[in-house]
Amino acid sequence: MMFWTPPITLFVYFALNYLRYVVFCIIGLLAFVSILDIVELMRRVGATGLDISTPFIIVTSFAKLPNLFEQMLPFGVFGGSIICFYFWSRNHEFVTARTFGQNIWQALTPVFATAVLIGIFQILVMSPLTSTMSKQYEAQMDQIFKNRAQSNLSVSTNGVWLRDRIDNRTVIIHGQKLDADIARIEKPVLYNIAENGVLLSRIKGEDMHLIDNQWRISQTIRFANDGTSETLGDIGLDSVLDKRSLSLTIRPPHTINVYGLPNFITILKDAGLATETYQVYFHQLLSTPLKLLGLVMLAASITLTQFSRQHKLRLVIWALAASFGFYFASDLIFVLGNSSRLPYYIAGWAPALIILSIGAVLLARVEEH
Repeated sequence: MMFWTPPITLFVYFALNYLRYVVFCIIGLLAFVSILDIVELMRRVGATGLDISTPFIIVTSFAKLPNLFEQMLPFGVFGGSIICFYFWSRNHEFVTARTFGQNIWQALTPVFATAVLIGIFQILVMSPLTSTMSKQYEAQMDQIFKNRAQSNLSVSTNGVWLRDRIDNRTVIIHGQKLDADIARIEKPVLYNIAENGVLLSRIKGEDMHLIDNQWRISQTIRFANDGTSETLGDIGLDSVLDKRSLSLTIRPPHTINVYGLPNFITILKDAGLATETYQVYFHQLLSTPLKLLGLVMLAASITLTQFSRQHKLRLVIWALAASFGFYFASDLIFVLGNSSRLPYYIAGWAPALIILSIGAVLLARVEEH
C-alpha cells in the first residue's frame, strides 16, 4: 500500500521531529510579524496623539495572535517542512526510513499525518479562538480609535437592522430582507428614537428604496405611543446613508466562530445580503488540511533531491518563489470568489486542490528519479 506506515517507534520519531521544526518556524514568523504589528500600532497611536502606554499596546496586540497564527500557518508549515527535510537529507535521517524498503510516500506518512492533524487542529481549536480574540481586538481598536468607520448594518434571525439619522433624530430601521444592490428593504419598520432614548413613534411600510440620499417609503402608517395610527401613504425621508453604506461588510469572517458560520450565512441569505465572502472563507478554512498536505508535498519535492543538498541558494530561491506564488494565487482566487466571478466552493477549495496536485506530481517525479 502507498501509505503503509513504518514501525511505530520510527513513525512517532519522525512525526514529533517534524512537528518541532514546524512549531519553531511558526513561532518565529509570529514573533516577527507581531513586532511589525506592534510598531505599526504604536505609529498609529503616536500619529493620533493618544496618551496610551507601550505596555498597553503590547498587551492589546496579543489578542491578534490567533488571527496571525491563522495567516502564518501555511507559511510556517511550508518553511518548517523545508528546514526539516533539508536537515533530514543532510544528516541522512531520511535514508533510515528508506532502508525498510519503503518508497518516498510511505516514508513521509508520519509527516503527512502530522500536517493533516495540524489542519484539523486549526479548524476545531484555533479558529474558534481566533473569532473570540479577534472580536475583542476589534472592540479594543474601536475604543482606541474612536473615529474609525463602522457599519450601521446588522442582521439577526428575524431580518436586518439599520441605524440612520433622519431630521436630526436617530432612526432604527428593521426589515425582513435587504437588496443591497438596489438599496431596497422589504416590509420596513422605522423606530423614531429621541435623544434620551425614548421611542417617539413607529412607521410601517410596504417597502423602501434609498435614492439620492432619501428613503422613499410606500404605503406607510405611523403609530404613536398612545396607540393611535395615521395613514401617510408614500413618503420621502432624507437620510445620511448611501448605497455604499448598505453594502459594507457586517462582520469580518474571521470574527465569526466556525461552528456558527453556516447558520450566520443562512441568516445573511434570508436577509438578502451578500454571502460570498463568508462562504469562500468557510470553505477555505475547511480545506486547510488538504492545503497543508499539498505544501508538505511541495516542500518535499523541492528539498529531498540531490540538487537541494548541494545548492542551498537554489533551495532558498525555490522556497521563496513557491511561497509568494501560493500567496498571490490564493489571494487572487479569494478575490474572484468574493466578487462572484468564481463559485464560492471553487474559490474555497481550488487553492488547496491546486497545491495538492502540484505537490503530488512533483513528489512523484522525485520518486521516479
